[in-house]
Amino acid sequence: MILDEEICAFLATVCSQPDYKFQDQEMHIVKNVQMDDSYMTFKLNITVLHDAFTDYHTTKLTKRQIKQYIQTCPFLSRCNRHGDNHKTKGKRFYMVQARKSPHDEWIFKRFQPTLVFDTIDYAISEQSTVECLQKNGVFQAACTVATRFCLIPVVHHPHMKVKCQFQAAWLPHWLDWKDNRLMGIPNVDDEDCQLEIFGVLKTPTGEVPLRAAVHVSVTFHAYPGQLEQLLEDFLWMLFSGQETSDPQGKPILTGPLKGKDAAFQEIKVMPEPFKNAFVHYCNTTAQTLAPETIRQFVQQSRLLLHTRNGKYIKTRGTTAWICQRQGEMIIPDIPTLLCSQNQVRIQLGVPFCIEFKISDSHVIHPKPVFSLSFEPSWLRWEDHTLCGLVREPVDPTEIIVSCTYLDTMMNDVDLEAVLHFAMF
Repeated sequence: MILDEEICAFLATVCSQPDYKFQDQEMHIVKNVQMDDSYMTFKLNITVLHDAFTDYHTTKLTKRQIKQYIQTCPFLSRCNRHGDNHKTKGKRFYMVQARKSPHDEWIFKRFQPTLVFDTIDYAISEQSTVECLQKNGVFQAACTVATRFCLIPVVHHPHMKVKCQFQAAWLPHWLDWKDNRLMGIPNVDDEDCQLEIFGVLKTPTGEVPLRAAVHVSVTFHAYPGQLEQLLEDFLWMLFSGQETSDPQGKPILTGPLKGKDAAFQEIKVMPEPFKNAFVHYCNTTAQTLAPETIRQFVQQSRLLLHTRNGKYIKTRGTTAWICQRQGEMIIPDIPTLLCSQNQVRIQLGVPFCIEFKISDSHVIHPKPVFSLSFEPSWLRWEDHTLCGLVREPVDPTEIIVSCTYLDTMMNDVDLEAVLHFAMF
């Protein structure tokens, strides 16, 4: 198609220019390009792309015809695996994946409907879904003995949410179809298995056959939800004095229990003896678990505070962690985006500033990236401070401030705060 050639030429220009703008509007939602195998992933503003390509194309088509083409263009993906619009920083975007040829020309990936899989982790929540990843072209799913398992086939269509009826060439005795999902509870004698799932997707242009393989591993390992409960139980044992040392006899606590009021108490633990003791506790209480899995889980747990007042917690020069209880509850550390004011009263011609700070006991100096759901011309960023100056009356406005940063385990942390602006 002529339009296919035109949009590829247009996208080649856009992908070559990270600062590409159309009528002073930026095309790229995110400047840093992500790598997916040999392809680079670009996130392009939907509205800007529609307007820019309508202005760029040379065919005698109406704006509506151009828009209809873009919405079904094989080189653009509008929806994620669950059929929802791609979004980042509150903005919808088209995803484009491209790579350079040996002749330095852009080659764009064609998106098409594919069969992917989710599982439900009932050990955590009936609403907690886990995306199945691929290894050597086969999706990988894991289930636990005596725990309900659910495998959900999903059609990832690049442009819309679709439904499809699925079948399997073969099923083990403990799995069965229910509401287009595979469900069952494996027994201790059940072994790993590989399933072939297939279906036919009906589209306006014809039928699209779908097929994929899933390897289901049957394990004895505890799930994160079970580890969380085990960790909480173990911490209560420390508060009650039932556990005081690790298997090598090293003390876990750095000193006596703090807090005269029984309603609030605090303990300070040594990280390595604590991890060793908890690994031993897990392996004597639950099924056998990989020690590194447990240690990594403890390192990331929000039930243990790593910093206080912007400094790492230490005892006699040695790193320590803190755990606090209030009544019958262990107090978790919840990362929060704090701002100097949420209700902002604006005065004409009077500058104002809103300062932001991240409260996170696992990170000393986070390096957040801030964004706004709506960017009026009278607001600007200065480091972690949002500054403004209004010269003409404005309507009451609600703006969502989003920030993303990496914690010490290099995991993404996303936080939000809501600001309400009104004239004084």
